[in-house]
Amino acid sequence: TKFRLLRRHRLGFWGLPGQTSRRPAADGGDTGGGIGAEASSIARASTMSYNGCILMINAMKPKRIYILDGHPRANSISHRLAEAYAKGAREAGHEVKLVHLLDLKFDPILKTRYRDNVLEPDLVKQQENISWCNHWVIVTPVWWMNSPAMLKGFLDRTLTPGFAFKYERGSFLPIPKMLLKGRSARIIYTQGGHWYLNGTIGFDAFFKALKYGTLTFCGVWPVRRTAFSRADGADEAKVAKWVEKVYALGRRGR
Repeated sequence: TKFRLLRRHRLGFWGLPGQTSRRPAADGGDTGGGIGAEASSIARASTMSYNGCILMINAMKPKRIYILDGHPRANSISHRLAEAYAKGAREAGHEVKLVHLLDLKFDPILKTRYRDNVLEPDLVKQQENISWCNHWVIVTPVWWMNSPAMLKGFLDRTLTPGFAFKYERGSFLPIPKMLLKGRSARIIYTQGGHWYLNGTIGFDAFFKALKYGTLTFCGVWPVRRTAFSRADGADEAKVAKWVEKVYALGRRGR
């Protein structure tokens, strides 16, 4: 949602009668009013007062969202989170394509040079999904500070030169042309350890590698994250809260 503040001391606006004052949450969402109310914002804009200003909320445009569940097992937390995001996004009016990596037929090992890399039909379809979307959601566990082998292999095989990036001959700097610009991304991941251990001792290696070394390298920006820690011992009540949070992200297309 795009916010525009019109300060009253510059434009002469004062709070309108009957408006509700609500503080925007840190991620740009509302802290009150319920998630369901946001679906109607796709069709119209609304106005509310915030600290003596007029806060204009432009109508939220539906997004084209490609959701990739990167867990190699069907009955996983990642599977539930991916389904929850898709459900929320569809209910809010976004276009959604949800793919479970486990259902694809491809060799995750890049055995040849990229110039000799022949993509299987399922990988060709995923390149089409990436080209189609303007928001890419990757849901995955973190194993050994890294992606599961199947997800890593998918990225190796799919984000190919000429599709995701391109080195141009004669360029002064050896910086590739980013071919996936115009897309944002969110990485939703679970990890067994505490967040502060992965972020300090682990140097936040997983997120930095996927954000900067892969997605940003190809032009995807911004890349946000939603992380859930201590997943190995999470009970059903805890996982249900995670599912609810991801569902809300889906509704907002974040």
